[in-house]
This record gives sequence, structure tokens and C-alpha cells, in this order.
Amino acid sequence: MALLKSLIQRLLDSRTTPAQAAHSALRNTSSSTSIFTGEQIYTAPEDGFITVEGKSEANGGSAIGISSNGESYFLRTFQSVKDWGQVVTAPVSKGETVSISVYNLTNIVVKFYKSFGGV
Repeated sequence: MALLKSLIQRLLDSRTTPAQAAHSALRNTSSSTSIFTGEQIYTAPEDGFITVEGKSEANGGSAIGISSNGESYFLRTFQSVKDWGQVVTAPVSKGETVSISVYNLTNIVVKFYKSFGGV
């Protein structure tokens, strides 16, 4: 009986708290890799996230698109103000081919975050 109580206590002590679980779901921003923005196709080396950032080039519309694994993630801003920041983030799986497109943006930065569980 003492062995069973000890085992149960060890299991209770080792469980993940809700705060730890939420923290582990965050992208690890300390492990980002910049991706050459001249490329429109990227293959993810590991599970993670792709983030595309840019600033509106002029007053008018701008757009960022990320397509991966049959899913599309888009941000379209119409009547945006010059130099307003635009950002789109999409989850990717290892080996997945990702298509990146931008319209009417400057200062484009594309990053790959290779892992989950960080700050």
C-alpha cells in the first residue's frame, strides 16, 4: 500500500500545471532564423512557426500571405497608413513546403522559429 501511495504522490508531483502547459505552447523567440526574403518557397527544417513582417509601402492596401499544408494565412489591410507594421504568423511542420507572398510592403522580414516551448 505504501508503494502505491508513493507512486501516486510522484505522479501528482510531476504533473504539468496549467501555467507550464500554456508556456510550453508559446513559440520560442530565442531560436529564430531569418529567411532570405527573395525566396517565395521555403521548406521547414523542423516543426515551428513562420512569421512574415513588413511595413505598408504607401497609403492604400497591403497584404501578406502564407500558404502551407493546404491552409492559408492572410492579412490584407486596405486604406492602411504608410509605415504601419503588418505581421502574419503560421504554424509549419517539419518538411512542409511553405509559400510566402507580400504586396505593397517594405522592410520585409521573414523568420522561422524552430521550436515550441519558450519565451
